[in-house]
Amino acid sequence: MADGSLLDRLRAQRERQLQRKTLTLRVPGWGEAPDAPSVYARYRPIPWEDMAALVLAGDDPQAALGANCDALIAACDAILVEDADDGEPRSLAAILREQGEDVPGEVRFDEVACDVLAIEASSARETVLGVFSGAVSPEVAIAEHAARIGTWMRGTTQEVDEALLGE
Repeated sequence: MADGSLLDRLRAQRERQLQRKTLTLRVPGWGEAPDAPSVYARYRPIPWEDMAALVLAGDDPQAALGANCDALIAACDAILVEDADDGEPRSLAAILREQGEDVPGEVRFDEVACDVLAIEASSARETVLGVFSGAVSPEVAIAEHAARIGTWMRGTTQEVDEALLGE
């Protein structure tokens, strides 16, 4: 019955829409040497107000960088690490807990990330800059992550080549 199969597909699509959505992107500058672990940021959708701040930042480079950092901070669901031997990014918090550390929740752009990644920072924005400091241009890499989050939130990532997304 055609209607039944269409209804089943519609319901299945709705179930997929209601599932928790995340986007995982590799942070440039990590994992580029042989045997070096890679760092990833897993993002979740952010409130419209946070995304609108990116647009309102205008042409001022410092304001744009601040808005991009704020978007990454707001969207960050977890920092992930991929060991060269594993082949699969894993939650940094889970890895730390396996090693006996007391880590509540996930590691994001916070003090725990600073400790583990040896970053000196006094704010979340400085932490983002520190995590991205290995990129050729940290500011451009941060802007690229923010742009990818925006594209993903618009639902157009299916049209983008997965290799370009760093996945």
